[in-house]
Amino acid sequence: MKFSTPLIALGFALSTTASPLNARDLAAFKTIIANIQSDADALDVAVKAYSSGDGAAVQSASDKLVSTINTGDRKSTRLNSSHQV
Repeated sequence: MKFSTPLIALGFALSTTASPLNARDLAAFKTIIANIQSDADALDVAVKAYSSGDGAAVQSASDKLVSTINTGDRKSTRLNSSHQV
């Protein structure tokens, strides 16, 4: 699975915020995106390795990706709201 298009869209969305990001915030956003990409890659590996059975590894990788996305969303919201006037 390639999530580069959504990640690029997220980057564009973040770049259009009303106030500029400082270097620390940019590093935080890059970390969020890297964590999401890492978990998406892990889910891809789990899906490709699945052949039959209960699919616990796929479900676990999927749950971890959703959790990482939600955590990143909360962090990015806090970072973005701290720059609002």
